[in-house]
Amino acid sequence: MSEPERERAIRALRCGEAHEEMWFVSEAAEYQQYLHQLIAFEINTFEAVSRHIAEFAWMPWEFHWDMACQIRDELQHLEMWLDRLPCAGGRLGQWPLSVHEFAVCAGHELPGRIALLERLIESSALDSLDLNVCLWETRGDRTMVAYLSRVQIDEIGHVRQGNKWLRRLCADDHEIVALVNHAEAASRERMLVAARGLERSGIVAPGNAELVRRKFDDLLILEVNRSVREQAGFSDVEIADEIDRRRRTLLAGAARDEELRL
Repeated sequence: MSEPERERAIRALRCGEAHEEMWFVSEAAEYQQYLHQLIAFEINTFEAVSRHIAEFAWMPWEFHWDMACQIRDELQHLEMWLDRLPCAGGRLGQWPLSVHEFAVCAGHELPGRIALLERLIESSALDSLDLNVCLWETRGDRTMVAYLSRVQIDEIGHVRQGNKWLRRLCADDHEIVALVNHAEAASRERMLVAARGLERSGIVAPGNAELVRRKFDDLLILEVNRSVREQAGFSDVEIADEIDRRRRTLLAGAARDEELRL
């Protein structure tokens, strides 16, 4: 997987470059940035899944059908966010778009890509969607609530498909957990190395590497949504493993922050 290309209206962030995420919306500019984040997620995801098909032609027809259905869903999600952007007074290209979800999959074979995209990133998104729905319910925006609820239904299906194919590609659940942990650690290290390199070269401002780290870690503070994970094909053991993984990662982060303060 190479660096993704984007249309001229869009400035794509570099691999290892990040900006502050906007998840609490109180004014028009924040709404526009929020929608750009959602747009970036959909573009990155459908491009990465397209590479699943293009680069692994040896996989059975059922796999290509599942991935094509996911691409269809991601494009429909993208259409929804593009529809909302002018309603928020915005236009595509006002904010740069992250390439995070695409970039983390680079350098991995198919099992690692599925482990990172469908199994890890999209399942973590499931845990955050309820909060996003609550945000727009409090603002009385029925369209955003309906759109996000639709996305959650589709994402459950995408994660369920990812789990299905990982079980076919791996020997057992132990191998899957090991694969997810190894792929996540390798991608995290590669992205942080790139981020620190951009800082040292003066291309980005100091603190960029911390923003990249948060792209991996911020969702870990959310409570695991057991109900939607069960619908997405996770076993009780796998859900317990994810809860433990988050606890260990957060404890390690707290210890690292304490060392920096001393």
